[in-house]
Amino acid sequence: DGVIEPVLEAFLERQIQRAVASGANLIIFEIDSPGGLLIQSENLAFAISDLDPKQVRTVAFVPKQALSGAAIIALGCDEIYMCDCARIGDAAPIEMKPGQQFEHAPQKILGPLLVTVKTLAEKKGRPVALAQAMVDKSLKVFQVTHRETGRVWFMSEAEIHASDGEWVKGA
Repeated sequence: DGVIEPVLEAFLERQIQRAVASGANLIIFEIDSPGGLLIQSENLAFAISDLDPKQVRTVAFVPKQALSGAAIIALGCDEIYMCDCARIGDAAPIEMKPGQQFEHAPQKILGPLLVTVKTLAEKKGRPVALAQAMVDKSLKVFQVTHRETGRVWFMSEAEIHASDGEWVKGA
């Protein structure tokens, strides 16, 4: 709950370790946050995603919002559940400029973050394009259908092209 910062990161990492040490097989993270610091958010996402889902299942429950770094943390969980009115995403990195003005962070930060969310999405079986679109609002995501199985998924133009006709582009 609230802003993700170093004290919250350390507390949650201790709680995760305690839960695992006590034999918990399910950890539910109720996330209601506007986000926070990037490094701490990534650290928590990987601390959660690195848990063996056969031993400890992780669930993100979002009653209101999981924005920015909180969305990244949710991506680290095995499952994500949201209330109908909840919001998730808008994980584009920003930085504070002199005069308390927010600006989008430079490419040197955006690039590694795109890799982070791609890694989390692949690890948890989620569409990479949707995760990356949370970070890069210019990325267009298309609903696609697998040519043989009919499975519906979501991909970027580059992913569709790389599939060599395996997926049919939709809306």
